[in-house]
Formats: sequence, structure tokens, C-alpha cells
Amino acid sequence: MDIKGKIEQILPLQSGTGKTAAGWRKQEFIIDIEGGQYPRKLCLELWGEKIDQFPIQIGQTSTFYFDAESREFNGRWYTNMKCWKIDAADAPANNRPQNTGQSSTPSAPPVAPPMPDLSDDGDLPF
Repeated sequence: MDIKGKIEQILPLQSGTGKTAAGWRKQEFIIDIEGGQYPRKLCLELWGEKIDQFPIQIGQTSTFYFDAESREFNGRWYTNMKCWKIDAADAPANNRPQNTGQSSTPSAPPVAPPMPDLSDDGDLPF
């Protein structure tokens, strides 16, 4: 899933050790979702290397790509929104060409192939 919003708050970094010696890190942050009549907030989280890969700042407007997952514990349900990609609104997207310093004038349009001779001899072309 993806959603566009503005980072309103960055919560304290959480870390710990698990079953492996490597440990874990989690960074939660709150975004204000754009659009709609009423403000809506959403808590997203970055895990492990994604924290370093996508540095976040308060006030940053971006498109956030995430997976939503719910689990049950002692009769209550908990939902996590794990962010796996962030595209900053002011940065070029991966699928857009990068500015190489060359002129941005478009190249000439492609030339259409010549039209076949359709003399009126009464025969249909099919």
C-alpha cells in the first residue's frame, strides 16, 4: 500500500536483542495524511536497515509505501504498519530520468511511415 502525507512527529528509536545476537531497531513516526476534510494521522514504522536507508525529518512530505499486518494477543488485536520505501515529494522518483545537465528540450517527434498508395481501383484492401 502507499499513502502520501507529511511527517508530524518522530518517536524515540527503540532497540533490543532478540533470539539472534544481532538485535533489532525500530523507528516509529506519525504522518498527517493529505486530502480529505478532516485531518487523519497514521503511525508508521521503519525496521533495521530501512532506518538508515530512508532518513526522515519532521515536516517532510513524502509518499510512504508500507505493509499492514495485524496479530492477536490475549484476545486483543494489534496492527503494525511497516514502511519499506519512502519517496520524498521534492526528490526525483526512481523511474524518472535524472537531470544530467543537458538541455531539456525534447527531441524531434518520430517520423510517420509513408502512407501506402490507395488508388481507387474498386478493390478492397481486405
